[in-house]
Amino acid sequence: MCLEIIVEILFICLLNHINPIDSFQKEAILCIENNQSVLVSAHTSAGKTVCCRICHCIFIVKTKTNQKYREFKDEFEDVGLITGDVTINQNATCLIMTTEIYEIIRQVGWVIFDEIHYMRDRERGVIWEETIILLPDTVHYVFLSATIPNARQLPNG
Repeated sequence: MCLEIIVEILFICLLNHINPIDSFQKEAILCIENNQSVLVSAHTSAGKTVCCRICHCIFIVKTKTNQKYREFKDEFEDVGLITGDVTINQNATCLIMTTEIYEIIRQVGWVIFDEIHYMRDRERGVIWEETIILLPDTVHYVFLSATIPNARQLPNG
């Protein structure tokens, strides 16, 4: 199954003229396929989001929601967008939303936090922490960041 997903992502990359997936992306995809939460830390535009193509829900900061919605809408049919101001196709299998909207969903398998370094933000960090704490134990996470310090020192728990 995982090999099929990697091949499918490679195909999407080729169709969209994106570089083939890198070893860190393959590693993250394997973790996701094995229902393991994962932190993906790589420089800006390295392709962190490619790892998330097999998940169903993305939590991001509002400034990036429209961009990610357009990107995913170009690739997939059933994509929704939920922010404080906008709701598009809220029953989609892939939802792009801000962290503040997390209360809407309760039966989700994966949550992707893009820009997880905002966890350190004095104002927004509390919302991110509450989101993680309040979601069911059955949820798995993908954390994405280009700037999180000491990513390798985070616990494996």
